[in-house]
Amino acid sequence: MFASHFRTQFDIITLFSLILLACSTHAQAESLFLFNKHWQPGSQLDCHYTEDNGSLQWSRCNLFASLQAESQLSLRLSHLALEGEVFSTSGTTDTVRDSGIGAAIAYRKQLTPNWQLNLSSGVVEFDRADSIDEFDVLLSYYLAGGSVGLRYERGGLITLNPAIQGHLADISFDSYALSDWRPWGNRVETYIQYTGSRLSDNNDLQSLYFSYQYTPFAMRPLALQLSSYNVTYENDRSSYYSPELDFSLTSSLLNEHDINTVSAVDYQLSVGRSWSRIEGVNEPATTYRVQLRYLWQFHMWRGHLALFSSSSNRDGSEYRTKGGDFLLEIEF
Repeated sequence: MFASHFRTQFDIITLFSLILLACSTHAQAESLFLFNKHWQPGSQLDCHYTEDNGSLQWSRCNLFASLQAESQLSLRLSHLALEGEVFSTSGTTDTVRDSGIGAAIAYRKQLTPNWQLNLSSGVVEFDRADSIDEFDVLLSYYLAGGSVGLRYERGGLITLNPAIQGHLADISFDSYALSDWRPWGNRVETYIQYTGSRLSDNNDLQSLYFSYQYTPFAMRPLALQLSSYNVTYENDRSSYYSPELDFSLTSSLLNEHDINTVSAVDYQLSVGRSWSRIEGVNEPATTYRVQLRYLWQFHMWRGHLALFSSSSNRDGSEYRTKGGDFLLEIEF
């Protein structure tokens, strides 16, 4: 089916969305294994936008262009924008905006039939905050239908936890991640990822994500997923959301529907329960997420448009987010 054909290409966005729901922070996480093994040269434009009821707006657009097909070298140009409220010395809140332009070189190499290496290095220059050096290396090993990934990443807090005050404080991070994705027959697959991060303000972050997905019908794309996410910060910081503990359990329904031979829609319905602890106070809450995505393909062109809305708990109050993703890709 058309939608199933696109699952390998676009599941990284779905997994990214599920992790955002499970963790009641703005922390971004990426799958370490869902890179297209059969990469084709071409160009790609992707944009992401999020806003919340805490007056934070965050967006990023990336433009990728392959420079060499054989070495799989590409150039990435990025635009980032961040807007939010910060506390002034007088005790009032002010709306602050910052934006930046970035450039990076990315390199992908199939070392052996089972090993793949991905490298990227770049810099983002901001209007107000200091520039951010970004570096990312991912080593993936594919085996018997599954894969294992090892990753090191360096960047600014805007990538890990988009908080305007933490961003203006020029906080950066170094992180290591280990992941494993494994199918168990034709209907069950599991994914687990551990991440450890060290922040430049002498704070440590650890997270563990696990998901179990079951496809009950062999001829239908309907899937049921149960996931858990646990994140801990060593120290509480006023400049960004940093709970002692944030744990969630989420159940999700995912389905796809072909509109015609060149387009499809899929949707995700998620509901869960989260428990966070800040300064020794436990705060349980119900979480949800709804996402609708339209996918299409025309000759060498393909893309998708996704819209989402979610709700969780932060600092004892409801925390709502909404936004969207846009992707446009051409293969030569």
